[in-house]
Amino acid sequence: IVNANVTGELFDTWAGPIKIALGAEYRKDKVNSVSDPISDISGWRQGTFGSYRGTLEVKELYGETTIPLARDTFFARSLDLDLAGRVVDYSTVGSTAVWKIGANWAVSDELRFRSTYSKDFRAPKINDLFSQANLRAGNTVVDYLTNRSVNVNLLQGGNPNLDPETAYTFTAGIVVEPSF
Repeated sequence: IVNANVTGELFDTWAGPIKIALGAEYRKDKVNSVSDPISDISGWRQGTFGSYRGTLEVKELYGETTIPLARDTFFARSLDLDLAGRVVDYSTVGSTAVWKIGANWAVSDELRFRSTYSKDFRAPKINDLFSQANLRAGNTVVDYLTNRSVNVNLLQGGNPNLDPETAYTFTAGIVVEPSF
């Protein structure tokens, strides 16, 4: 893992300083897991995993800023706008950009509203992609009409064809801090 980050204040406005954070990161994950020959053919009933190997490289650039919009006014103790963006490149699933827009409005010292809207991204981890598929003894299922039970086996393992997950997320909250 190699990363570089810088934070600071650009300049002051009527409501306070504009804060920024910039950074870059490179990381490489590599796995070469070697198991015994019986595990490699799923020869045991449960609890073992077969051999697998894989490599995942990630490059990222990001920027964040907090912009104060109001300070100590009749409608706000403080009002800030938060913006963030990130560009990521995964060797396994490609590149994407994600972002966040947020607001933090302190009406008074006792009451604050917060909200964000963002595009989020999750790429498959190295084990999600490359771990060997193994048959595992699963749960017992009972047919209550015939009173027969059967063991349901599970096939667990990685899939190199997995795609990343993308979500658009909205969150909002209220913070109440009574002064008594």
